[in-house]
Amino acid sequence: MVILQQAVAAHQSGRLRDAEQLYRNFIRANPGHAEAHHLLGVACMQMGNLMGAIEALTEATRLNPKNPNYFNNLGLAQFYRNDALSARDNYQSALALAPGNPDMLNNLGMALQRLDELAGAVEIFEAALKNKPDEPEILHNYGIALRDGGQHAAAMAALKKAIDVSGGIPDTHAALASLQFIFDQYDDALESCWAAVRLDPLHIDAHKTFKGLMNAMEREAERYDTFRWALETLPQNPKAYEQYGWEFAQDEQFAEAEPILRRALEIDPDQAIALTCLGWSLSMQGRHDEALTHHARASELEPDNPQILESHGQSLIRAGRAADAVTVLMKAHRIVPRMSSIIGTMTIAMVEAEDPAVDDFVDYDTDVVTQILPTPPGFSDINAFNNALHTELEKRHQKGSLPLDQTMRGGTQIPNNLFKNASGNVLIVRNLILDAVRAYVDGLQDDPEHPFLRYINWDFQFTGSWSTILYGAGYDASHVHNEGWLSGVYYVKTPDLDEARWTSGEGCIQFGAPPDSFASDRNRTRRLIRPQPGLLVLFPSYVWHGVKPFTQEGLRHSIAFDIR
Repeated sequence: MVILQQAVAAHQSGRLRDAEQLYRNFIRANPGHAEAHHLLGVACMQMGNLMGAIEALTEATRLNPKNPNYFNNLGLAQFYRNDALSARDNYQSALALAPGNPDMLNNLGMALQRLDELAGAVEIFEAALKNKPDEPEILHNYGIALRDGGQHAAAMAALKKAIDVSGGIPDTHAALASLQFIFDQYDDALESCWAAVRLDPLHIDAHKTFKGLMNAMEREAERYDTFRWALETLPQNPKAYEQYGWEFAQDEQFAEAEPILRRALEIDPDQAIALTCLGWSLSMQGRHDEALTHHARASELEPDNPQILESHGQSLIRAGRAADAVTVLMKAHRIVPRMSSIIGTMTIAMVEAEDPAVDDFVDYDTDVVTQILPTPPGFSDINAFNNALHTELEKRHQKGSLPLDQTMRGGTQIPNNLFKNASGNVLIVRNLILDAVRAYVDGLQDDPEHPFLRYINWDFQFTGSWSTILYGAGYDASHVHNEGWLSGVYYVKTPDLDEARWTSGEGCIQFGAPPDSFASDRNRTRRLIRPQPGLLVLFPSYVWHGVKPFTQEGLRHSIAFDIR
């Protein structure tokens, strides 16, 4: 037992690697000691070795299936590894042994929330609050679950209480700001944003909400004020410069981003994300050799970071080195095989490199499917239903705005939870879409080598859903959806264009054409679909798609969604 005592002492003093080795030494001599496996799992989790943690904690639960902490910590490791389903099951096992434990209830609620089981999550958080009514973390999570479920007023009350009892948590202030923004409480939202960044000058969500508020209030000159304040507050913190420079780059102000990012690298030359963002900014200015030097250094520092690899691959394409880009992007794809933007960028590189394997990724004739949805009961035809649906949603669009960091221009969008707690005609169209998607998925065949077919999920869920109205000259730049496996769009209304405009592609959804910075004779539109009310289009989420602008007055109303 001396070795175990030494392991615990090392663990408590923060010497995690020493503790891990001592735990393993003890377990070799005492393989049936459940607590040693448990402590080893906790140490592995604290070091970020989640697979090692899951292995050790699973063995602990096998050796002693009556200890609730073992199941709870196993659930935590699985949750951190983005396996919310397994985490949920183990939290439930923990609670069966320790009914009413508020911390375990809180963990279960977070897993249910991750699984989009929002009603269940709300119920569980309420149960946790019965035992810990003033616990800020539980109140915060409760507020987020209410918000995601569309119960905005109740969410706001929960978040305000979390702030009152905690004295201030940056995440909670930022979440409250986003809700106040939705309710057009702009002054209160600004106050919440500032509260968040004063507690955490690097809180990116608060910065972005503030920027959105400035845009909505037509105070664009002030939209970077929180970023500037962060620089004044943390003048030697490279992260503050990195965030500020990244924001300029996101706004396509690449020349303005460059000196800010260079300052971040003067403070710390080994900031991989700053190097990547600077490489991106230089690449977009046509300075390819400089860009690739920075990308190469970032990749050396973090060789398995998919964000860094993706940006490196993009710059290689722009530099005319498509074959090298394929190599870099394939590595990123192996690390995160479901990341749509990486797959999409890889198809661009493969087309430029004339790699025939690209045909295995996308077949625009079979992978992109269309159908007219049936007329719901109680309506004379699909047009009558769509008129009612449009009227219902148009009221909500009156408070809509251009969403931040989105590709849509010239319109309004209701953000990302349209189908959550849906009612009325929105619920009807949701159910029609579900029926169509089920039929589509049922017709697919598993292929373990295919980037789309290997992930067929018959128990799919919506991961996002939103309503978009585009007006004359509105468009949606080419993009992919990282939150989905399968994506789709349903057309509610379309502009009354003359045949010549439709034939030229105005207002149509185009597939295969990459973003403008990658466009070439090889990379171009592969399929063009003319929208019409009642039409549903389904396609893999990694397929490039966008809406061509239309030059005539009118509107184009659609509902888009992602599924996993």
